[in-house]
Amino acid sequence: MRNEERLRASNVSEIAALVNREDKQVNNPVEIATPTMYVDLPSKGLFYSKDHPWYGKESVEIRFMTAKDEDILANKSYIQKGVVLDKLISSLLLDKKVNLDSILLCDKSALVVAARISAYGSDYSVEVSCPACEQKSKYKFDLDLFANEFPDDEKLSDAEAFLTDNGTFVIELPKTQAKVEFKLLSSADDKRLTQLTETKKKQNLPDSLLTDQMKQYIISINDEEDKSYINRFVESMPAFDAKFLRRMYVLLTPSVKNKQDFTCPSCFNTQEVEVPLTTSFFWPEWSIYKIGLWENISNEILWWLEFLWGV
Repeated sequence: MRNEERLRASNVSEIAALVNREDKQVNNPVEIATPTMYVDLPSKGLFYSKDHPWYGKESVEIRFMTAKDEDILANKSYIQKGVVLDKLISSLLLDKKVNLDSILLCDKSALVVAARISAYGSDYSVEVSCPACEQKSKYKFDLDLFANEFPDDEKLSDAEAFLTDNGTFVIELPKTQAKVEFKLLSSADDKRLTQLTETKKKQNLPDSLLTDQMKQYIISINDEEDKSYINRFVESMPAFDAKFLRRMYVLLTPSVKNKQDFTCPSCFNTQEVEVPLTTSFFWPEWSIYKIGLWENISNEILWWLEFLWGV
């Protein structure tokens, strides 16, 4: 594959075509520079602060995964600490000035998908449970069909929300009629939530992920930014308002749409389903058992993948 062709790849369709194509020309591997590609950001760079390197950027450049990057995926220490995918993204990003913790989770989703396609192509086989007959079967999905979704004017209108100049959203809660300003979750927010969940688990405290998430992304309530006030409000918020806020967060957050048509081989029912994101996204089952870290991967990385694609 010629590097100049890969350099022009700007979306998953072009990336997949380049990865899956057999090259007619054979070059000396020593002379071949690692190819790169541009990944479109779901956020379009509009939800970063003005001093952030990705402010206003619609795409960023990453390297294609190499055999050396696969060593990162097999690193036992990274897997046990739950940082293996962060390490992978950090390695692939060409812009070393950006702080990985500052990257929005929606953009990290796009980077993970692009990295996977660059390494193993767009075909992704995973076990699916049929929504109609509940029969489980292996099904091949096409990662090339994943698409970025952005909160357009229609979504803002439906949510009766508006986007501020700071890249935050403001909505009004239906019961209390409180004005809530919220941001998109970043990698740093994700880490804080993970640490908080682990601390509560160790101390045998009840899980409170739903309220903990809201406390992370709420910026102000009725223009009050004091965190203690926000925390008290969240904990006493009517359940109707809490459900509304969570729904608005999901509706307005840019995302990588991972729903595709699935046809059950048993009952032949066809309908759109969410593509299951399991550890086989990066790790084939044989490699997981060979590494001997199935429990660590399933507990740490699977949670990360699930959190990355939805709140």
